[in-house]
Amino acid sequence: MFSKRVTVAIYISVLFLPFILSSLNIPAFLIGKTNGTENRTLAKRPVIDLNTLDGYPSHYSEYYDDHFPFRDALLADYAYIKTRFFHESLVPDQVSIGKDNWLYYVEGELSLYDGSKRLSDSCLNLFLKELTRRKKYLDERNCSMYIYIIPAKIVVYPEYIGRDIYRYNEQSEGAQLAEYIKKHSDVSITYLLPELLKAKDPDKPLLYYKTDTHWSDYGAFIGYNEIMKQISATHHNVRLLTDKDIVHSDTEMGTGNLAVMMKAQNYFVETKHRFNVIKSIAVDEPKKDYAPPDNFPYPWQFQKHTPDTTLARALVIGDSFMIGTMGFLAESFSHSAFIFDAWKYKLNEPIVNGEKPNVVIYIIWEPKLENIIQK
Repeated sequence: MFSKRVTVAIYISVLFLPFILSSLNIPAFLIGKTNGTENRTLAKRPVIDLNTLDGYPSHYSEYYDDHFPFRDALLADYAYIKTRFFHESLVPDQVSIGKDNWLYYVEGELSLYDGSKRLSDSCLNLFLKELTRRKKYLDERNCSMYIYIIPAKIVVYPEYIGRDIYRYNEQSEGAQLAEYIKKHSDVSITYLLPELLKAKDPDKPLLYYKTDTHWSDYGAFIGYNEIMKQISATHHNVRLLTDKDIVHSDTEMGTGNLAVMMKAQNYFVETKHRFNVIKSIAVDEPKKDYAPPDNFPYPWQFQKHTPDTTLARALVIGDSFMIGTMGFLAESFSHSAFIFDAWKYKLNEPIVNGEKPNVVIYIIWEPKLENIIQK
């Protein structure tokens, strides 16, 4: 057995090991520091300011909680045990584990599905005023506006949630808004649920990933088809992709964002069915000098062009669901700009004036709809 002195030395060494590793700046892969798997911006090390010392302890505590050595490794092991042996989520208030290892973003989607979250009359009127204002602004610039609302995954695949959910209203927010705007204006707004449900087939690829909030390549292609069907009805100078332009392949993946949120990406693995354009003509362009969203951690601007200068120009404003359609939409226009403006979905007048598009397309994830009218 160790002597009392050796035991105390070992105890103190283990106690201070995290601080030693941090101060020595040991590589992250050796000490288990966070490696970008968080679906959020991690706390930054606070700067000591003698004038504001009162808040420093709490800010440093937040920073240390996010960067504690071995943190990710320990959380991953704990998450594996919870999911593998107890079928429980590490973050049950955010992610729910359903049947056949389907994952759902409870925090953002459940209230949409059960109908408990509704848009008030005053809120609907604010949407109407704002969207009408935007249409007028774009009309004056000979530009058409098209709005597409992407339904939450649970609305498309409720059968795998794994429990009975009482629905206060069968209509979700996206359908409610689209119905109201169409009734009171000529703004082009589409809730894509009917088109996705029409394409839902057990013999075809999934429309949404099991371990992710996002639609799959197949779901994005269904969305693309509806978008271009509407645009081509009034803008004939666009290129339409068909099934013949697409090549299919399967790829193993295990890093859906919901699995990542639970630190269980090594346990939840699914086959990702890829859709790629066979003969792509779209190429990247340098980014324009537009002001980026404040403190936004993701790529936010993409510029593409095709050699056919007779095609229309497009500006697409959206979120990560927009990213899924980007490979298809870029093929359909002479020039296309894709703007991820931190879920704000603004009119972005400077970008409109800089791009001079013929069409502006909004691609909006249903849980973020109300951001449009947030000032």
